[in-house]
Amino acid sequence: FHLKYSFIFSVMFISHSLVSIFLYISSTTVLSTDTTALGVHYSLHSILRVFSQPEYYGNVLVAELMAKLRHSRVTSLPYVPPMANRMPFVVIDGFYTAGRTAVAKLVSKAIGAMHIISPPKRLSRLRRYFARTGLRKHFYALSKYVTSNIVLSQLYYFPIVLERYWHDHAAYEFAAHLDPPPPEGSNLYELPGDLARPDIFFFLNGALSPLKNNATTVKNHETLPFGKKLVQIYRKMRNPAPIEIGPAMLPQAMANEIINHIDVMVKHYFPRLRKVTYTNF
Repeated sequence: FHLKYSFIFSVMFISHSLVSIFLYISSTTVLSTDTTALGVHYSLHSILRVFSQPEYYGNVLVAELMAKLRHSRVTSLPYVPPMANRMPFVVIDGFYTAGRTAVAKLVSKAIGAMHIISPPKRLSRLRRYFARTGLRKHFYALSKYVTSNIVLSQLYYFPIVLERYWHDHAAYEFAAHLDPPPPEGSNLYELPGDLARPDIFFFLNGALSPLKNNATTVKNHETLPFGKKLVQIYRKMRNPAPIEIGPAMLPQAMANEIINHIDVMVKHYFPRLRKVTYTNF
């Protein structure tokens, strides 16, 4: 995975002035459906076209968001290094938030990884603001690029376990607003080429929480149409395709299964982690 593209983006009259941003953009994605209204984008350039519209000139918080994007690039690598020279990048998405986070924390502890949730903490204040505006979906799309830059800045030093990457946002928007969803094989299910690509991607089909009524959760998960639609959409994701972990179970069981997959990957591709002692839950 290489980011070979550069683009100079200028925003005028935002908080007096906002200097040009140097960006890597994808120029190769061919799409069959316009998903930008859903906030599902396939390049950073596409997102920035939204934020550069005249009605956002002078918006101080848009200016701050652009500054945070620019700052996230300062320590970021321009591409994902070869596996032999870095640590693994793991993505965990799926149902449900509490259970998924518990799984991600267990996996992170087991492999000594940095645990990141998107949007990252550095965007938490802006997240509260944009959640109340028409830019909400586009903010979430942009946050994936800030997160990607954070991942690229740390891969030489730590394994990364990331929750809620691009797939999480795209799957929800497709399920909520496209009926029927794009067909299997559609390029709309592919990760944008200018985002850091995970080495392995897990879809948790029902990560339960020990603190909740799991009988009710499982029943709803298996019967509600929206949940079924989300599952089918995740199963169509490709480049990368997810490894599905399910059916619904408690976090420790899911974490054990994920660790087994990661262990196989590490032995084959990540010599720097071969001596890591994995935690048995």
